[in-house]
Amino acid sequence: EFWALSGINMFLFSLYKLGIFDPDDFNLELPWGLTSTTGGLMTFFVVFYNSHCFSRYMHLYQVCRGMLGQVLEIVSNLKGRISSQCHVRRISRYLIASCFVFFFELSEAEMSEGEWKQLLKYRLLEPHEVEQLKRLHPLGVLSFHVQQWALEVSMDSLPNIEDRDDLMNALFDKVYHIRSCQHKVRDVLALPMPFQYFH
Repeated sequence: EFWALSGINMFLFSLYKLGIFDPDDFNLELPWGLTSTTGGLMTFFVVFYNSHCFSRYMHLYQVCRGMLGQVLEIVSNLKGRISSQCHVRRISRYLIASCFVFFFELSEAEMSEGEWKQLLKYRLLEPHEVEQLKRLHPLGVLSFHVQQWALEVSMDSLPNIEDRDDLMNALFDKVYHIRSCQHKVRDVLALPMPFQYFH
């Protein structure tokens, strides 16, 4: 709409300068007394709209940063509790891969081959894990499946986890917080700006 209105304005201005179109012939002259009111209203709505756009952006930014921060906290916590570095790396791979898959899911309805190859290139997922996710794709949200894998590996790796309800609950809370952040991002992007804000 912006470019259409700008194009019409430039077209009419060019016709006026060339002498082809004269607003006086059609009684289209706008009294200068009205421009202050319309200009004030336009300024108010532009500032109001931009303020909401920036607030929306800042909310998305903070939620995304919170999601990544939770990943770092989980990995740091588990690194001191799990002796097997192989398991720590595997959990880290799954958590980071879940964030990648989430953003891939947001951009397209179905992940492309290039996105799968990117996950393999960065060694976030193994080929057999990618194939398993491809089979699961129509059935659910892939990023959540990868988070579930991270939880399962964590439960198998932590010593005496059946006697540590506090540790288990803390781990589940942090992983579910990542999921909550992803839901917030998805919900905000799915909710358009109100029609009146930009019309």
